[in-house]
Amino acid sequence: MIDKETVKKVADLARLQLSDSEVESTADQFNKILNYFKELQEVNTEGVTPMVTPHDLNTALRVDEVKKDLTVDELLSNAPDVKNSLFKVPPVV
Repeated sequence: MIDKETVKKVADLARLQLSDSEVESTADQFNKILNYFKELQEVNTEGVTPMVTPHDLNTALRVDEVKKDLTVDELLSNAPDVKNSLFKVPPVV
């Protein structure tokens, strides 16, 4: 059971400003969700095969083949910027 204080704490951690009515409705919504999960746990799933998707997936795979050996210079010729035989890219922070 999620109480109002828990909702306030989570909202504070998430840097959310909730009014008292929003805290109350959020607590009610969380409790409805948790109760629904409790109902789902009671469903008998014995003999049911676990699955990732309800659709059969037939992924067409191909064998990787090297069509042409390229030199480093040929590979780097496609790069917009190169430094010390490496692709030069903008810094990522």
